[in-house]
Amino acid sequence: MVWYAIVTLKESDSVGNAFMNILARAPFFVPTIWLALFSSKQQSQNRRLEQEYAHKESLAKSYDGYKREIEKLPR
Repeated sequence: MVWYAIVTLKESDSVGNAFMNILARAPFFVPTIWLALFSSKQQSQNRRLEQEYAHKESLAKSYDGYKREIEKLPR
């Protein structure tokens, strides 16, 4: 997108014409930027959920192990 803007500025005879060319391509750029931001947010949320569930699994396994150890203790 930056490359396109630079090429458009170099090829255009006026700044207004370059701005109009860049603005004409905005309907293609805006959804692309939105999709990249959305995907990044989803990926970080999925990574955070993976870490949370790994922690919960570890705690559950520890709890289960402690429970078995307590049951083995003589009374």
